[in-house]
Amino acid sequence: MVSAINAIKPEVNQLVDEFRAYQKNHLPLEISKALIAKNLSTSALLNELKKGMHQFSMDNDLLHLSELNRKIADVVNQQPAPFIYERLGQRFHHFLVDEFQDTSTLQWINLLPLLHNGLSEGYKSLLVGDPKQSIYRWRDGDVDQFVALPKLLHHDVNGINKEREKLLESVFSEKVLNTNYRSQRNIIEFNNLFFNEYLNQQSPYLQNIYKEVTQIASKNEYTGRVEVDYFTKNQEDEDILNLILEKINRLHGDYRYNEICILGRKNSYLSEIANFLLAHNIPVMSSEALQLTYSKEVNTLLAWMQLLHLIEPQINAYIIHRNLFQKDYVPKVQLTLKTLMELSHARGVKIIPNQLILLNAYDLLQFLIESFYAEQDLNPYLLRLLDLALELNKKGKSSVRDFLDFWEKRGKKVSIQVSETQDAVILNTVHKSKGLEFPVVIFPIAKMKTGSNRGNLFWKECPSTLPGNIPQVLLQYLQVGELSSFAEAFVQEKQWSDLDILNLLYVAFTRPTEQLHLLVKKDEVKTLWESLQKIEWPSQLQPVIDNQRITLGSDPNPRAKTKAETKKNEVALKNLSSSHPRPLRLKIEDSTDTRRQQGMEWHEVLSQFYLNQNHEIQLQNLTLRFNLQEEEVQQYHKWMQQLESNPRFLPFFDSQFLHFNERVLVSGSGQVFRPDKVVFTPTEIWVIDYKRSDYELLSPMETEKHQKQVHQYLQLIREMHSQPVKAFLLYFGKEIELVEVR
Repeated sequence: MVSAINAIKPEVNQLVDEFRAYQKNHLPLEISKALIAKNLSTSALLNELKKGMHQFSMDNDLLHLSELNRKIADVVNQQPAPFIYERLGQRFHHFLVDEFQDTSTLQWINLLPLLHNGLSEGYKSLLVGDPKQSIYRWRDGDVDQFVALPKLLHHDVNGINKEREKLLESVFSEKVLNTNYRSQRNIIEFNNLFFNEYLNQQSPYLQNIYKEVTQIASKNEYTGRVEVDYFTKNQEDEDILNLILEKINRLHGDYRYNEICILGRKNSYLSEIANFLLAHNIPVMSSEALQLTYSKEVNTLLAWMQLLHLIEPQINAYIIHRNLFQKDYVPKVQLTLKTLMELSHARGVKIIPNQLILLNAYDLLQFLIESFYAEQDLNPYLLRLLDLALELNKKGKSSVRDFLDFWEKRGKKVSIQVSETQDAVILNTVHKSKGLEFPVVIFPIAKMKTGSNRGNLFWKECPSTLPGNIPQVLLQYLQVGELSSFAEAFVQEKQWSDLDILNLLYVAFTRPTEQLHLLVKKDEVKTLWESLQKIEWPSQLQPVIDNQRITLGSDPNPRAKTKAETKKNEVALKNLSSSHPRPLRLKIEDSTDTRRQQGMEWHEVLSQFYLNQNHEIQLQNLTLRFNLQEEEVQQYHKWMQQLESNPRFLPFFDSQFLHFNERVLVSGSGQVFRPDKVVFTPTEIWVIDYKRSDYELLSPMETEKHQKQVHQYLQLIREMHSQPVKAFLLYFGKEIELVEVR
């Protein structure tokens, strides 16, 4: 038997060698073909879109902003002193380029002539950046260009660019700023230990970029606090949300809400956190996470509106099923409106399409909210959606089609309106937080994978070894790509993706000044967790490790509270519909408003106040935005009733006339005026200004000042229009007083 095996061994070895040779010669090609084919249809679609954009630009004589840098680069690469920069170069000698690590290759090409002009005349320029904070690669930020300075990367370094590179090398001087003046020492030392340990498991490429990661604290005292809470894969996402809530309640003893910032990678997760905190009476503020488009409930209602009007029925039926009925029924066939009607009926909700399509947008939204979300307190996302429908209704756009058209064009920008002066927890993406600082940062890394961004799409020039003569191909990152003809590109993409993730962590970890709270899910962020486990803590930084928490630093000394002492009130929200008598109540946090703030609130109410409309929703939104006290709400309600019941005031708010609220007027001398309201009637023009004061308590000097101000409006409008013009002052005190200005 052995002799028989030995007899065929040379032949087997030869076959193995031939197979390996074939694999070496053909496997990269076959993998490359598969990778190209995977995104061929996407490439074709993008090509058609590009053709369409180009044709549209040509037909309308437009230039897309993304093409501007490219066209400028075509000019500056051909001329030593491009005409486009001549005057600018003569006027300015010194240039400061900030955030250089996020500068694109094209932007750097276009900036070079400016710097070259100044440097060649002996003037200095400054390039400022930190490669560890390069988090805008998706906007073509090129961190490698910053690391390579003074060398020029991705350039044709011949002729004029060679001359520019030579000048840069001759005057280049690097200075590393490694003292941290922002964070307290325990946070700085934690970051030093963590990132140095984390880098031990990373590629030389990342280690080179992070070679200056160690920072020096500006103060010697070991102050500041770091808490790392870790979760297992069996724990639910709600456990993370509950811990965030627990931390905020604990921290609020020493910090104002607006000194606490929650960071996240995506707005969708921040919106989930915002929903949870709002449901537990924690005020939140975010320019993006509070957008209605991130609310599951809002998206469900919009899907119902579209489905009932037969707009993209399959997609909207899926959205409704996923958000409302997924636990009740798993479809084996295509979802239909009839299926959803049956599922709704099982919950006691009768969906009758022939009746619902006759409702306007506001009434349909009311019905859907009462039907599917009546068991939960009315959340601010739904309240804002109703308010939006009411606003469109006032403009004569009450139909569902009008509402959906508006949403298609501008819906993504609509958000819950929160006063900038409100004391509220800040929710920010890591990208938006760059350059900012907060006393306390809570960062739930549990929802952010720390491996490479598998699935990233990128363009790459096609090697000559591949058939088809395709100039560029669209590829998707897969590990098998490292065995293809694009191996170098895939390795590079992996390094860049790893750097993207690491830089996001670095930016988040370096935002706090006093406390850093990390929430880690061990199984999802394995590399990060392993690095934490391997840290060799120095004697002066020994952490406390207990049940699922690592704590570095003791509780900070109680801070003197600068926030106003607050108490909780309940404001009754009126019923959404007379058919549902159950009252809703919304808890709000009280605050001490200044007189100016109160005036802003009331001016906003009056700018949207018209006769014969439901003002309760408007007042509810004002309550949410400005945290009104109950007595203020009662006062506003009293004034509204007086405006609607007194014949002297009625004409000023009649919607049949043309109204302009707080419009800017510019006099011939360039002075700017802004009257509160100008009303155009068929026979005359009225100018109205509001004052939140008791008329009887004003001094003669104050009344004269008010009348002089309105008289200026009166004169200016008389110069602009031939119609008769009258001017009035409306004083809102214990009672409303009307004074005509002559």
